[in-house]
Amino acid sequence: MQWKNGFTINADHNTSVALMLHGSWHDADHIFGMTQYDVTQKNGYAQLMFETDFNDNHNLSVGASFNHDYYDERFNPLGASPNAGSKVTKETTPGIYAQYTYKLGEKLTVMPGVRWDHSSHYGSFVTPRLHIKYSPSSVITFRTSVGKGYRSPHALAENVTLLASGRDIIIDSDIKQEEAWNVGTSIGMNIPISGKNLELNAEYYYTDFKHQMIMNFDGAKGEHTLSIENLDGKSYSHTIQVDATYPLLSGMSATAAFRLNDVKCTYDGVLRKKPLTSRYKGLLTLSYKTPLELWQFDVTGQLNGGGELYDQSRYPAYFQLQAQITRDFRNFSLYLGGENLTNYKIDNPIINSHHPWNAAFDATQVWGPITGAMAYIGVRFKLEKL
Repeated sequence: MQWKNGFTINADHNTSVALMLHGSWHDADHIFGMTQYDVTQKNGYAQLMFETDFNDNHNLSVGASFNHDYYDERFNPLGASPNAGSKVTKETTPGIYAQYTYKLGEKLTVMPGVRWDHSSHYGSFVTPRLHIKYSPSSVITFRTSVGKGYRSPHALAENVTLLASGRDIIIDSDIKQEEAWNVGTSIGMNIPISGKNLELNAEYYYTDFKHQMIMNFDGAKGEHTLSIENLDGKSYSHTIQVDATYPLLSGMSATAAFRLNDVKCTYDGVLRKKPLTSRYKGLLTLSYKTPLELWQFDVTGQLNGGGELYDQSRYPAYFQLQAQITRDFRNFSLYLGGENLTNYKIDNPIINSHHPWNAAFDATQVWGPITGAMAYIGVRFKLEKL
């Protein structure tokens, strides 16, 4: 549920005030064999915003926010007494923020900002950030951002799928608020080639965690255990991505993208690759529309790089192919397509599947597709606005 409204105070200076209210309620029940986990989440959020232009070059935005989270969790592990893991968590976080924007025509935009929040669980914290955009010409644009982020973790509510195993779940009694620095930069270019524009983008992002909730599988606390604990050491991610889009022919365009990931975390004093995280990903898409735009043909190829499992053994890279044909009519569209046309599947997605009550049973290490090639057909209606 969401409600928002705004008022213009001074049109000459774009001075306005706005109020946004948001509320949500989620209830989920989960059963994994003899283990049951139910959770009810309620959230209420309010934000009051004020914005004004001093002139064409200077803008100020300030505001206040209020967030309330309520979690009612019922966790009954195998063999435990009823409601052994039940708990209610309430967190209230009021905050204020300010953001200043400086523009020098269309070439330069600088946006520093800061916010202060006070959590009823974690106390006060300050979140600074800075965004810079520079376009020396219509051909190239540079962007840079740096900032800090905080997050309140919820061990089981965010990792329900990890209960689908025979592991003993061990949760630290004092999980800290997550804290990380983020730095990113990107270059976007529009390069004229043969009378058409090649859109080329390259970006790099780095995240350095100071505090993080981590999942430690089969670690120092014993075999067949999952320890949800605080980070004790380094944890970071480097991400580099390059993508390009070019209209090959009239009505036909191609998009290619490649991403390289370096994600590592410290487990029991050893810095190693984060499990179930692909080292790289590649994407190639071809799309063609007929001159009257009655037919559309799409083909997508996706390359998923290999990675590591919990025991540091590796899983291989694999390639998937999707295709779809669409026929547009006046008020509806028909489409026919296929997924995983390469028919790549994991041979044994569930470890020790014949012994579901054994501690070695594990359905949480599914790193690829478990169904083969699949066809589908559908209809999409176009409804006029009421």
